[in-house]
Amino acid sequence: MTPRKLMAYFKIFRRMDYPLNPVIYLKIIFGLLYVRWSHIRRSSRLRFSPPNLVLLLTSRCNKDCAFCHYEGELNPDQWQKDEMNLSQFTQILEASSAPKVGRICFYGGEPLMNRDLFLMLAEAKKRKFFTSIITNGLMIEKYYRELQQAPLDLMTLSYYPEDLEKIERGLPLLGNSTVINLSFIVSQNRIKQLDEVFAFAEKHSIAMVTIENIRENQASNEKTLYREDLNLKELKDKYQSRYGKNILIRWSDFNSKPKSAAKIQCPDFWDTVLVNNKGQTSPCCQYPLGDYSGDLTQTNLSINSSELVELRENMRQNIIPPKCQGCHYLYAKDPLYS
Repeated sequence: MTPRKLMAYFKIFRRMDYPLNPVIYLKIIFGLLYVRWSHIRRSSRLRFSPPNLVLLLTSRCNKDCAFCHYEGELNPDQWQKDEMNLSQFTQILEASSAPKVGRICFYGGEPLMNRDLFLMLAEAKKRKFFTSIITNGLMIEKYYRELQQAPLDLMTLSYYPEDLEKIERGLPLLGNSTVINLSFIVSQNRIKQLDEVFAFAEKHSIAMVTIENIRENQASNEKTLYREDLNLKELKDKYQSRYGKNILIRWSDFNSKPKSAAKIQCPDFWDTVLVNNKGQTSPCCQYPLGDYSGDLTQTNLSINSSELVELRENMRQNIIPPKCQGCHYLYAKDPLYS
């Protein structure tokens, strides 16, 4: 990561309502360095939980995107069994394998559909966690007061052209209470919309834009972009020179055409704990919802489960796990580390 990008992150961080506690900062920095080192060494087991907890709040969503990696799994008839409540959330935070400092990301489905979300946000802030949410933005207008009061540190807002009118009614209501990260999924078709994405970000004084590559599935005709499909450096330079002064731009690195000798780069099996309302864990947010298993109260059933140990070992030997086939993160660097 360049000094310029570090300074941009620092400026954004200063806008957030996060406690100025040096002990907490040191614990988070240590945790981040530890999981980064564990990934570099390809350690099969972790001694500590990574300071990055992602919670699946609900299996409901108010959109139906064909390219979603949960396509066909969302909005089940028995959605109530997947809904996290405040009591379950508190039990998760108390679990032995749950991180005690760092980030909590509220995830879904659409997390704003969970009625206990704001109670969970308040509890997370009471425990001095950095809080974030990933949302499509369709319910910002309805809940802007609650979002202002939470307070939420970071909102990752997915960009969908068909929803802009409704989102643009909600965003101004938030004021400066929350830092916005505008997320856009690119593909061979959607790459043409980048001009509109950055114009939207500039119009609404959005702090950060993250460009991610699509993961192909059988329900969508959207295709992954490879480095060979475009002049990536020229594209990055174009948007950096025009918008980079006021917007932190993060690119999820694009794959090259698969090569048998290429080294797997994905850090997800080391740097994130994904948990559902039952306290079960998943190796990756791209894995099916039905793959959550184990028990967060026991390290050998969560961060060091036999499945995760085997997956890390596969990565160390440069063996692609079957459920990782076709994922754009396999040979690409996470934008946080680039």
